[in-house]
Amino acid sequence: MIFDSFNVGRYEAAALDGCPDGYMQLSEMGRPYTGGSWCGSSTGYAVYYSETSTVTVSVKLFHSPLHAASPFEFQLRYKFVSHDEAVVRFGSVGAPLERGEVVPGTYCSRNYYECYRKRCRLQSPNYPGMYPRNVTCYLTLRQKTIPNCKHAMISVRQESEHKMQIKRAVTMASLSKTGKALRAWRDCTGERDHLIFYDGSSTDDPVLVKFCGGDWLPRVVSR
Repeated sequence: MIFDSFNVGRYEAAALDGCPDGYMQLSEMGRPYTGGSWCGSSTGYAVYYSETSTVTVSVKLFHSPLHAASPFEFQLRYKFVSHDEAVVRFGSVGAPLERGEVVPGTYCSRNYYECYRKRCRLQSPNYPGMYPRNVTCYLTLRQKTIPNCKHAMISVRQESEHKMQIKRAVTMASLSKTGKALRAWRDCTGERDHLIFYDGSSTDDPVLVKFCGGDWLPRVVSR
């Protein structure tokens, strides 16, 4: 789905739900309901890819005289893309990408094994389009085979700026706005989308880094 224009309500961080005047929600058949919403205005290229057979778009508006000057705009196009055509997401027929194994019952969690044999690709849900709102994905990388007298270390990085986009919008909602400045640790407030790298298989393990902005990801290495 390609969003040609989007101006639905406004985003307000102080509001209980963040979208006091209205919002858009997307739900996909066979996936858990997240309750995430989009609101405010968007500029630039905004695309939503889905791997399911049915996507439901819901738009809800609340009449607000105080903000009636903000015009409602909503226009989208859609098309169907075959699996063979979606090479950015899945790779080519002859060279498919290693995308891990889906964890049953979750929206987007995956397990990756033995990434030394094949380069693993960690992707946000619906990559290369915008990812869903209000959803948490757990991507676990495991190295089972370790040679004698060796210590396994796992490295994650992304140096291509067009492949690393974390939404920033704290004071302005957007489907597509991103920041180029590298942001981590204290910059990652509650309103920001973020990545947390744990040195282990659970959220109780030590944190290697908390990352929430920038168009590239420096190398993160397990201990």
